[in-house]
Amino acid sequence: MKYQKSVAGHERVMQVNCYTHVLIALELLPLLQATSKLRNAPTHLTFVGSATQTMHTLAKKPVTASETVLGHFDDQNIYSGLTRYSDSKLAVNAYVRRLSALVSPSEVIVNNLCPGLVATGFDKQLPAWLKPLMFVYRKIAARDVHEGSRTLVYASAVADATTHGKFLQSNKIDPGAPFLDQPAGKTFTDKLWAETVADIARFDENLKVYA
Repeated sequence: MKYQKSVAGHERVMQVNCYTHVLIALELLPLLQATSKLRNAPTHLTFVGSATQTMHTLAKKPVTASETVLGHFDDQNIYSGLTRYSDSKLAVNAYVRRLSALVSPSEVIVNNLCPGLVATGFDKQLPAWLKPLMFVYRKIAARDVHEGSRTLVYASAVADATTHGKFLQSNKIDPGAPFLDQPAGKTFTDKLWAETVADIARFDENLKVYA
């Protein structure tokens, strides 16, 4: 996938998979909390993550002291179309961890999941040399859309409070990328969250309360 920028000015994959989702999630959060009180039961806020988060680039290309996290991902010079998806899903898991600290699981259960390899046209943007390999791989190993969708239903409607702030694979809690449990990963998570909230607050200044 070629480097592209979104209308908001950020690298497109990160914008689509991360920043826009956080904006929508925070706008919906008060409604989810109110619904929880009406139902006397927790609601769910579920993000689609991926096991590919373990293939992120931050170990080889860390965010330097002189960079912002968003600026790092906006930098075309370090962009790779083959690994940016993994970076975006690492960020999704980081967001879930951070957001889960701001809301009680008795109100809103916040989690993310990997639906597994699903037989869709998702990778149509892959380089021509890689498409035949992925075609064969999907034929052998992929879940169909119905099987993949069941994992979303589980995480967003069935999963209990033990999944709050967690990453799920095949309906089970998975540790995800070890990086996020390391000191550098925790610093990354805090900076990513603060910068993202500051960025999306230009569309709604009320979101500053989540910083």
